[in-house]
Amino acid sequence: MCELEVAPPDRLSADVGPVISAEALANLNGYVASMRARGFSVHAEPLGEATAHGFFIAPTLIEIASVADLGREVFGPVLHVLRYQREALPELLDALNATGYALTGGAHSRIDGTIELVSGRLAAGNIYINRNIIGAVVGVQPFGGHALSGTGPKAGGPLYLKRLLAGAPAAWPPLPAGEPTVAAKTFMRSLSQRGLGDLVERCADLMRASRLGVELELSGPVGERNLYSLVARGTVLCDASSEESMIAQIACALAAGNRAALAGPPAAAYLAALPRALREDVVPVAATDRIDAVLTDREGAALIELLGAVARREGPIASVFRYSAEALRRGDPAPLDFLVAERSICINTTAAGGNASLMTIG
Repeated sequence: MCELEVAPPDRLSADVGPVISAEALANLNGYVASMRARGFSVHAEPLGEATAHGFFIAPTLIEIASVADLGREVFGPVLHVLRYQREALPELLDALNATGYALTGGAHSRIDGTIELVSGRLAAGNIYINRNIIGAVVGVQPFGGHALSGTGPKAGGPLYLKRLLAGAPAAWPPLPAGEPTVAAKTFMRSLSQRGLGDLVERCADLMRASRLGVELELSGPVGERNLYSLVARGTVLCDASSEESMIAQIACALAAGNRAALAGPPAAAYLAALPRALREDVVPVAATDRIDAVLTDREGAALIELLGAVARREGPIASVFRYSAEALRRGDPAPLDFLVAERSICINTTAAGGNASLMTIG
């Protein structure tokens, strides 16, 4: 921190420039002051004469006692440091996930088990191992987040362009098929036992079309390994006016590995007859306080009303998609690709178990 030069960006020697506006500067200064007032240890080097004019703030380090001490994202040169016991790392990762922010994470470690734990448990859309956590390479490291840090397929990912189109074939872009979950298989068995005819086969088509669990190794710079994968988004609200449409929506949600939260007139009767094996994967909407995406068969004013209700919810923005039994039978493309989340993991394979530049410091 002592070595960083804070100065106008037209100077080649500048390491840190100004923040974007007076409002941003006031917010950052106010935040740092509030953390100092709460008793946290705060360190910042004095600013030099070059920062007399402009929106400059010194790089600042704040030591916190727990993840709960962070209330929101801080956009500026502010680094929070949290000390933790090694055996408490799983709980720490869970606490980070619980904040709802899931853009980028990173780990520096010589221990393969630690790397596997962090990359497997952290919910971030981008995870960097033994390298800096900025500078995604276009075409190699799809960049974007989940939950409060993103609303769908990320910039640069295979599914991103599909998000900008009014319609696209279900099988495009060409990615491998995934593997149905236990819940999806159990749901299909329950449908078959009820003898629902062509609806069963159409739902089976959804299961076969899902890309859940796909993992690809992407080409990239020498010395890096880049993995791309598709995982479940979380909880999908299934809002249907008929039992058949509810079944179609549940099939879509489960095919993508999500939990289905049911709403609408047929929900109560359907849940009452639900097989015991599915009662953790198909729940009433009141059983969850978080919705990651919405499927509905509403139209017109009723659809507008639902969009408003979803927009007013606390937490992540949830995308809304129209889907019904009629759409399933017609073979309309299901929004399966929007019910999975993209993750990219970038590993610096030249660091020999840890960041090489950090190792040389010791």
